[in-house]
Amino acid sequence: MKLLARECRKLSKSILFWGFVLIILINWKTQFQGVTRQEISSSSREGSILHQPRKGESYYGEKQADLDTDQKVQEKVIAGAVQTMVREYQSNLYACYPLGYYKEKSLGGMEQEKVAGYIREITGHSPEEIEHMPRGYFPANPVYVEIPADNEEGDSPFTIREDGGRFIIETEQDDGKDAAKTFVSRVSFARFLEIAGDMEDMIGKDSNYSLSLLKAYYGSTEVSYEEAVERFEDLTEKDGITGAFARLYCDYMGIMLGILPAFVVTGLFLRDKKNQMGELIAVRSAGSWKIIGARFGACILMMLIPVLLLSLESLLPLAEYGRNMQAAVDYLGFCRYIGAWLLPTLLAVSAASMFLTVLTGTPAAVFVQSAVFFLALQNTGSLSGEYSLFDLNIRHNMLGGYELIEKNYNIICSNRLFLVGLAALFVGLTAAVYSRKRRNGERNHVLENKFQALHRK
Repeated sequence: MKLLARECRKLSKSILFWGFVLIILINWKTQFQGVTRQEISSSSREGSILHQPRKGESYYGEKQADLDTDQKVQEKVIAGAVQTMVREYQSNLYACYPLGYYKEKSLGGMEQEKVAGYIREITGHSPEEIEHMPRGYFPANPVYVEIPADNEEGDSPFTIREDGGRFIIETEQDDGKDAAKTFVSRVSFARFLEIAGDMEDMIGKDSNYSLSLLKAYYGSTEVSYEEAVERFEDLTEKDGITGAFARLYCDYMGIMLGILPAFVVTGLFLRDKKNQMGELIAVRSAGSWKIIGARFGACILMMLIPVLLLSLESLLPLAEYGRNMQAAVDYLGFCRYIGAWLLPTLLAVSAASMFLTVLTGTPAAVFVQSAVFFLALQNTGSLSGEYSLFDLNIRHNMLGGYELIEKNYNIICSNRLFLVGLAALFVGLTAAVYSRKRRNGERNHVLENKFQALHRK
């Protein structure tokens, strides 16, 4: 324990550690702070996760639809995508998100002609013809809708009304002779997916035509009363109210924990080398396992503290809300999700970084972990509901969704256990390498000098 406390004190004086705390704080403040209080304040409104549904209400929230079977949602996806396609074709600026960052790309002449052909195939009209269609040609959707300016009177096809705390944009559609001026897809959903795939090949990964973004933008449908009741029961009985918010909190915090620990751990191990502490450490009575375990434990403990403390901003108002509503609150919900979702990521990233730093004696771990981090971002299938054995982070970018956790419980557990096992392997390898270096006077000339030479290049 004395060795652990000593390592914690050493880490508390590290600039890199306080940089970690600062970035975690900024990420929390910009992404999550205030979400809980906002939901509590809107709990009387229809559609809020904390609103108890009552029969006869007009809106109970939304859920992800099954795109394979729900024809109405398929039509909504096609309409929304082709509307975006027309807009991007006209400006020749196509959005994509490589490595999670927004980027616009312009296509060449032949590619633009190909896009124009797809628009004609889907709509039956050229982009130029669509430009002169009435504003109500495309059905309104929540992602992109053109609202006429205030000085344009008398020709607006939209009526905006408030219903149960949400704003609804209704589109006026004409029958009879104007029916041809209303969008109807000329292609099957299977053919549309082929077109969307080709669009993404031209633009780049994670464009507006990727299946994951199409699902996120247009692939939802309204929840029925019975489904809303089941959701509310999941929230109050299975989630203990806090679970839904803990998952969203872990989603935001987990992203940063996929890379930042590499800087903290690498800095700690290189600091001793810079201060020429090798000889002193080599003669310590403590064994290699004890020294590595204390350092690793100090890193994990110190990085967990700010994550746990920031969760109180959500836990405390939820506890008060639960008492006022006479509902059972799971006070340990945040701790459980942090332990089950975030801790394995933190363990794996920290252990791998520790091993590479001890092995090479260089900051190589920072570069390797950065590559792994961005690769993991690229391979994320969905922001919610899609998981694999090798995911670095569990993504659940939504409030609620307990049914997704139940459905994917086995793969989530397997993934987290895999990361814990990987961390244990790297800790063991680190202790072995460290022990060998201690016996050789802290320096393995064959390996370390080779890696340092590569690093200098």
